Amino acid sequence: MLPSLLELHLDISELDDLPQFLPYVNFTSLLVFDLSYNNFNSSLPQWLFNISTLVTINLANCHLAGSIRETSWVNLCSLQSLDLFGNSISGGMEEFLHSLSGCSNSIIETLDFSYNQFSGNLPESLGSLKYLDALSLTLNSISGPLPMSIGNLSHLSMLDLSFIVMNSIPESIGQLAEILSSITISNCQLGPSFPLWLRTQKEVSSITLSNNAIVDAIPDWFWTLVQNVWLLDLSTNQLTGKLPQSIHSSSELGVIVNLDSNCLEGSLPLWRNATSLYFGNNRFSGQIPLNIGQEMTALKTLDLSRNYLNGSISPSISRIKNLTVLVLSKNDLSRNIPWLWKGLQKLIVIDLSENKLQGANIFTGNIPEQLCQLPLKVLDLSQNNILGSIPKCLGNLEVMKDVGIMFKLPPSFWQPPPSVYLELIVKGRLYEYSDLIGLLRIIDLSSNNLSGEIPEEITNLSTLFALNLSQNQLIGRIPESIGSLSRLESLDLSTFDDGDAQAKENTVEDEDGYENLWFYTSTAFGFIVGFWVVFGSLVIKRSWRHAYFQYLDKMKNRCAMVFNLDMA
Repeated sequence: MLPSLLELHLDISELDDLPQFLPYVNFTSLLVFDLSYNNFNSSLPQWLFNISTLVTINLANCHLAGSIRETSWVNLCSLQSLDLFGNSISGGMEEFLHSLSGCSNSIIETLDFSYNQFSGNLPESLGSLKYLDALSLTLNSISGPLPMSIGNLSHLSMLDLSFIVMNSIPESIGQLAEILSSITISNCQLGPSFPLWLRTQKEVSSITLSNNAIVDAIPDWFWTLVQNVWLLDLSTNQLTGKLPQSIHSSSELGVIVNLDSNCLEGSLPLWRNATSLYFGNNRFSGQIPLNIGQEMTALKTLDLSRNYLNGSISPSISRIKNLTVLVLSKNDLSRNIPWLWKGLQKLIVIDLSENKLQGANIFTGNIPEQLCQLPLKVLDLSQNNILGSIPKCLGNLEVMKDVGIMFKLPPSFWQPPPSVYLELIVKGRLYEYSDLIGLLRIIDLSSNNLSGEIPEEITNLSTLFALNLSQNQLIGRIPESIGSLSRLESLDLSTFDDGDAQAKENTVEDEDGYENLWFYTSTAFGFIVGFWVVFGSLVIKRSWRHAYFQYLDKMKNRCAMVFNLDMA
């Protein structure tokens, strides 16, 4: 009933009712229609397609379902942007795009159909959308070849075909020379040869070609092409050969490089402008370069896990002041590391598991104080040969102590960096963590030669998720205040020799009746206190409550995406 209304913004408004039929719609001037991030649980309403003035439609994450209406879009010839991201809309993509291109002068610029249930092939009529600038089809049931007419989209700068089954990419995509600024094609069948059409993309700023069954060497011309990129992701292929020792990048933001899970070999390169390096699960060998700290000062994330690296860990790593994630697990690194914590005051993840680190000086001298001052979320030194006792100052790890610290820290701190991959033993089983690393609080010192008692101070870590001290030479009693670890889901103190453990249990059974009662009482009390510290805060503080449930909504959407991905 508002004929003069130009824009309607009701995004993130907790709406749950989208009328399917309206007796009277008088939006004769409406240009922008944004109802994104609501919870309608309905289909697209017919009256929406009668608003011929619309330029922008945003219905992302609205829990919309049902089949797309193929014939109605011809009324929207003024449409420039259509965002249906994150719904459950189904229907044939071929018929839909054909009807969308029915306007003789279509000016559509942005189409985002990601995370839906569209099916069928992409039609040749796609090429008639001559002003199309961005096309995202991630995670649908679309199949078949990419149409030859893709080469006609002379304005296309962003193309995302992740997690759809495209069995061929035509050479005509090379006609988009110096136009595409972002290329994302994941989980398709580009291989086995390295795509030659990339050679024409002189101005591309982001390349993602992960999990595309490419079984080939990376050609030399490619390293000249990536001089302008800020993101390079070629992970989960079977790329072979050696990497150049340096690349020249003009990106002011730095470069995120993900070459995880390939067959690359040789020595590690030093790429100066890299902010994140994911070189895990390859065949790199030799030592970590001694000058890595001088050459790669911009690094924030370094993952060299699951390779064949040997020798000592270069002390110069301690000069990389902004390093937040260090993953060197499953190599043949040896010697003690008394220098590691010096200068690295931003580390949130340390994973040095399954190496040959040894010696007592990892936990002697002034090192414990520096280690315990780090904002650690994950500390994994398991399956090495580390001696000495568990430092008492581990109980001072602030991020693991304070439930409320997540609300005090900026979001950029506690959100996980992209593509970090960790293998952690929790509850006696091997788990793989990536996106959820930002939520973890884990200490794993298992399978070493640590001795002495479990320090009482470690029970200060009220947000700890998993504590694994198994396969060591620890003695004494379990701290009675263990019940204060109200978020603990996994506690592993098993011993190496089960026979000895059972014998000791029989010896102390009679004298431990009172201690057992106290243990269970403290556990129950710790749970009650922990529960009301968290939920009591949410009840009292309105801003925290809103932040918490917005976070739960995001996690729900992420879990739904993972489920749909598995189904796909």
